Amino acid sequence: MGLLHDTAKNTAKNTAANTAPQPTPNRTMTYGDFETDRKFCSHCQAYVAYLASPTQCFCTQCGEEVRLMSPTDWERFNHERGAQPVKTKARKGSKKRSAGAA
Repeated sequence: MGLLHDTAKNTAKNTAANTAPQPTPNRTMTYGDFETDRKFCSHCQAYVAYLASPTQCFCTQCGEEVRLMSPTDWERFNHERGAQPVKTKARKGSKKRSAGAA
């Protein structure tokens, strides 16, 4: 009887360990709306409301292009998540065909 009881306990422990944690009310994702969304304007040096186009976003106060985060917040974000600095590569020009190639 002791062996069966121990096996049942271990099975219960393994089952409990493999179940996904249930979401808690304070860990739910909040969905913002356009009226409260802000991006950083380097001209105004503040997080501001913005106008969005398909390719760019512009400050509603001065008209300059805005970015998602300030440089300080971007550095802190990358430091907190342990990211390595991004290395940018120089863009290569297109290769030209030689006159003899058809």
